[in-house]
Amino acid sequence: MDVLEAFKNRIYDLKYDAYQKDILLPFYNLEQQDIIKRCFKKNEDIKVYFYGGYLNSEYKRVIISLNQPNNKDFMISTMQINTFEDVTLGHREILGSILALGLKREVIGDIINYNNQSYFFTTSKMAPFIKENLVKIGNKNVKIEEYFADVTYEVKYAEQTVFIASMRIDNILANAYNLGRKKAQELILDGLVKINHEVIVNPSKIVKVNSLLSTRGKGRILIGDILGKTKSGNLILTIKKPV
Repeated sequence: MDVLEAFKNRIYDLKYDAYQKDILLPFYNLEQQDIIKRCFKKNEDIKVYFYGGYLNSEYKRVIISLNQPNNKDFMISTMQINTFEDVTLGHREILGSILALGLKREVIGDIINYNNQSYFFTTSKMAPFIKENLVKIGNKNVKIEEYFADVTYEVKYAEQTVFIASMRIDNILANAYNLGRKKAQELILDGLVKINHEVIVNPSKIVKVNSLLSTRGKGRILIGDILGKTKSGNLILTIKKPV
């Protein structure tokens, strides 16, 4: 049984518990969120709700419940990163320093730059620990404070349609960035491409709908829906790029 299949089975098991009490889960990526939605698609009583701390967040916590929750029920804390010098902190640098504290990825949500300040989202349970122990990011001294105002940060996307022979990652890359197939494969083989933050080195890897595809130096793509097929048999796929 692979990791995603085991994840799906674990979510199915939670259905029965949710009749007795609300179930609050950690932060999940887009692919995991899609699995959860499909697990509960035909359920008329138990519903799933998603929230990551702000509108259109990528990583979200999940509540399985008979009743609709409010945002506070998701128990998410917004953490502001204060530096003692004029520096820009990178996403990878911030995440790496947080995980180096011994934390799992699932307790951390999105990492964003908002009003020229870096923030990240975490479970309220872990907020005090991070505040006390995260004193350096890379080699830079930082002070972490909880941010109590609402974050109005919103990721906006431009949508486009591409025509591809298959959902192979090299096909999608080549069409999304107007690259040759060979160049797309080189980027993948060089370890510069990720699906849902996991490095992919297999050009024939099949990309699922609602996945996040990121390529170093070129940006990120959110994989949308397959709208159908052309007369020649190509797939009609929507993709979204941040603007």
